[in-house]
Amino acid sequence: MSRHANESLPASNTAVIYARVSSKGQEKEGFSIPAQLELLESYAKQHQFTIAKRFVEAESAKAVGRAAYNEMVEFLKDHRNSCHAILVEKTDRLYRNFRDFVNLEDIGVDVHLVKESTIISEDADSNASLMHGMKVLIAKHFIDNLRAEVKKGMREKAQQGMWPSYAPIGYKNVMLESGKKGIAIDPTLAPIVRQMFEWYATGQYSVMDITRMTKEAGAINPKTKRPFHSTTVWKILNSLFYTGWFKWAKSTHKGTHEPIITQELFDRAKKVRERRSEGTKRTSRHDFAYSGLIKCAVTGRFFVGEAKISKGKVKRRHVYYRPHYDNLDADQCPAKPPMLKEEELDQAFLKVLSEIRIDDQVMEIVGQALREGHKEQKEYYLTAMANLKAEHTKLQHRIDAMYTDKLDGKISDDDYQRRYEEFRIRQTEILADIDRHQYADDNYLADGLMLFKLAQNALGLFQKQTPSERRRLLHVITQNCEVKDGQLKITLQQPFEKLRFANDEWERMKKDGKNPVLNHVCWYP
Repeated sequence: MSRHANESLPASNTAVIYARVSSKGQEKEGFSIPAQLELLESYAKQHQFTIAKRFVEAESAKAVGRAAYNEMVEFLKDHRNSCHAILVEKTDRLYRNFRDFVNLEDIGVDVHLVKESTIISEDADSNASLMHGMKVLIAKHFIDNLRAEVKKGMREKAQQGMWPSYAPIGYKNVMLESGKKGIAIDPTLAPIVRQMFEWYATGQYSVMDITRMTKEAGAINPKTKRPFHSTTVWKILNSLFYTGWFKWAKSTHKGTHEPIITQELFDRAKKVRERRSEGTKRTSRHDFAYSGLIKCAVTGRFFVGEAKISKGKVKRRHVYYRPHYDNLDADQCPAKPPMLKEEELDQAFLKVLSEIRIDDQVMEIVGQALREGHKEQKEYYLTAMANLKAEHTKLQHRIDAMYTDKLDGKISDDDYQRRYEEFRIRQTEILADIDRHQYADDNYLADGLMLFKLAQNALGLFQKQTPSERRRLLHVITQNCEVKDGQLKITLQQPFEKLRFANDEWERMKKDGKNPVLNHVCWYP
């Protein structure tokens, strides 16, 4: 920490107070605005602060530019010579997204995190500042939990037979008479989808033939605004969705949408696929590490491996990768398709994996920040679960009392049944909330440490693995590997791409003779 809360401060210190709750639930759980203001006012009095202004709001911190926060930033900019501090309860009360943190850092104000007994300022110890930056991102974990809630809603919608996402080709998203969002048949594209299945089910046409035929018919993919690609046609022909059924989260559901084709037509097309698949299966003598991993930027086709034996007295095996083109790509293909040597690709991926390995010093700080963040989150989860369990028990007492009233004739059977169902539904929701808190508490720290360990060990693993294991590892770590103008560009999945950037900044500062610990901001993302 840079300074402790009991350190003496100049009597002329002027500060602003910032208090926030992000939901009514937090208000009930003891994070109320009055409670925060009481704490911060007491702190200001104890440390002889003059309060210039109080900023209060009850909004989510997910979006940058909250009303009170934005007003506070402008106030601090206008009074930067007279007001130098913000008093706030703790990290996640002030900001939960990185841009908010950068805004305040640029102004140059001291941030007093009262409950954390921490003051972050320009003179802060580098490790304390680094850990504070990490905590900002740890707080973002709460926002990410919202994604889990969205996924839960989508699963529930799928269980009701309603497609919970963007409409597949042949359908369009509409507002149903019930007032809910749903899908309906697209009168323009549905006949084309049906025709694809009918063509393929005859066994006379390949996927490439059907792709060409749809192009000649003038069919346009609404997503790309171009003729259908063969991969899109293949996905359509494999989709059960067009029969009125669909798969979601590894489960199959009977949809409420209107089918475009019959089950019988789908089954006939499926038999053609299976017959052709059996006829084209080959046992490969080679296991190419990068097949299906790298694609051509021009056509979108993936590179495939090819082994060649050199001519001459000494026979040597060489592996090359080239994109798998077909006649449909002839107008897009470069005159000379790129060809990559496996040795060159080995070096390219080794270099990238070395770029995400974290310095041991930073790894120690990151691990400590994760553990401290987990401790704070665990306290929140325990409080939330205790409140939920108390509410569940309270509902059960009401149910028991209500049953006694029914027996005594104080309420009717209909009233009892209606209120009983309401209470039981709420109890089910509470148990689901408790499960989610328990899951987040159990997995938060383990998942974070696992990601960093993977970054630490990826290079060593890659050097020891078989080609298939290398390919599996790279699929986890890389997001996009693309060849354009003969150059390979590798983009990593998050958070590995951010680690790669931070490492590059770290090394650059070392070469420039700077102390990278003092320039820790590169590690915040």
